[in-house]
Parts: sequence; structure tokens; C-alpha cells
Amino acid sequence: MADWRTFQELLDNARTIMGVRYVVLAELDNSAGQVKVVAFSGGDNPAFQKGRDLLAKVLPQFDMFSTSFPPDVNPHSRAVYIEGVPVEAPVKHLSAGVINAVVLNAGNMVGFRFGLVCPVKIIGQVVGSISFYAPTPLSERHREAGILISEQAEHIWQSQHQGRLPIGSDSRTTGRTGPIPGEVLGETAPLAAGAVRNASIPREPVHHRGLTFDPRNRSVSFDGRVLDLTRREYMLLGCLLNRRGTVLGTDALFTQAWGRNEQPDADIVDAVVSRLRRKLEGANAVDFIQRIRGRGYVLR
Repeated sequence: MADWRTFQELLDNARTIMGVRYVVLAELDNSAGQVKVVAFSGGDNPAFQKGRDLLAKVLPQFDMFSTSFPPDVNPHSRAVYIEGVPVEAPVKHLSAGVINAVVLNAGNMVGFRFGLVCPVKIIGQVVGSISFYAPTPLSERHREAGILISEQAEHIWQSQHQGRLPIGSDSRTTGRTGPIPGEVLGETAPLAAGAVRNASIPREPVHHRGLTFDPRNRSVSFDGRVLDLTRREYMLLGCLLNRRGTVLGTDALFTQAWGRNEQPDADIVDAVVSRLRRKLEGANAVDFIQRIRGRGYVLR
């Protein structure tokens, strides 16, 4: 049996890179003929915590990790676990026959509205899935990136079965808490980063504490004053703004803003963030971006 803890950083990084609210890893137990959730990223979301508490009052016995279902419970599930193809659909369709209306409504309230489910395979056999959930429909770019991330899950899964050190397991032995370095997307980093780069920044205008980020004309202003940002500064600000309140590591920021097939460079990210902060402060936008030592950056 796989050690599901070694997948956690991949799920956390995938959530950041994909710009989705939740990422779920499930195992297909062929001997029992059941699919069950084994790992999850997104539980730190305040909306999720509130929804979980409300659901506990109505269905105290419900537990995401105790939920299981047959792989052919509905057409979408059959496509993923039997046919081995990714599926993108509203959660109400993906979960047909899996959860009841009460759980579905609670999920919709906290952002489980649309999902992309990608099969995880070992030597052509489906062994599980990795799913991405968001309040809005996922794009074709999300689908392309999701498939690539599922291949990284396959690598970890297969490494464990072959007795080799899986990607990300170093964090469990050294205590490192940042995102997985360049191996997160491995040799497919350029394609995956290109597929999700636009999804990593806001797709609609965002107004936050006097700051306006408008992707329609690629402009940023503070209290009506336009900021002259470079492309990298604009991308980094968009990534931080899209995940405001969440600490993003330099590796994840590098992948999202550069998207190149090279080792992420924390010094480059630090330099660009430093320039970006000076420009924000020059427009009187102070205390927006904070550095969290040993972890990365967060936009407040």
C-alpha cells in the first residue's frame, strides 16, 4: 500500500499551480471493487472549514475519507476508472450515486462545483485518480495541466511500488515544508506551466485594498495611479493576488511566471519580487507583499 503522506506536497503544489480550490487523490482498490479518497488538499480554506462544521451538524457521521464507491457507479466514473480517460464535468454529475443531495449542496457552497478527474495508471492499469475542483468551469488548459500532474502522481505511485524513493518524500524526512522543487512537473514543466500560467492569475478584474488588477488590458493601478510593471512583475503579482492570503513558495512562483525548462531560481524570484514591492510602495501601496522566511511570499 502506498504511503499517502508522500503525495501531500504534490497535491498542495498542484492546487497552487492549477489555481483551483481543492485537489483530491483517490485509490482504486480492485480487490474490493471500490474507489476511496486517500489524500486531500484544500482543508485550510476557511469556507471549507465552515461548510464542514455546518455539515457535521446535519450528518455527523459523514467523513470524506470513509466514502467509497464502485468504479462504474456512473458514466463519468466508468470513463475514468474503467476506460482510463480524464473527465471534466459539474460535480453534481461526477458524484451521481456517490454522495447525497445534502453533501452535494454543502460542497457547492464551499466551491466543489466543477471538477476535472484524471486517472492515475501504472503500466496501463488504472490504480486511482487525481481530481481538481473549482467554483467555476475548468478550461482546456486546466485539462492539459491536470493530465501532466496526474503523470507525476503516477511516478510517485510507481516509485513506491518499485521500492525507490518517491518524489517529495525528502520533505517528510528533512522537515522541509516548501513546494516540491523542479521535479513537481519534471521534464514536462514547460508544457504544464504554459498550460496553467494564464489560469494562475485572475481572469477577471480584481480590486483589493485600492489595488486594481485588470487582465483584460494587462494593467495594474493603485488608487487610480497606473503602475509600470514588467511582464514578470505582472505575472508574479497576478499569482500572489489570485491566491492572496496563501503563502506561495519561490519554486511555484517561478514555474507560474517563467514556465521554462530549467531549475527554479529563488534568487531571481526574490529580485523580481523586490522590484515589484518597490514599485507598489512608490505608489503608496505598502505592506501588500510579505516574505515568510523559509516558505515564500504572501499577498495580504
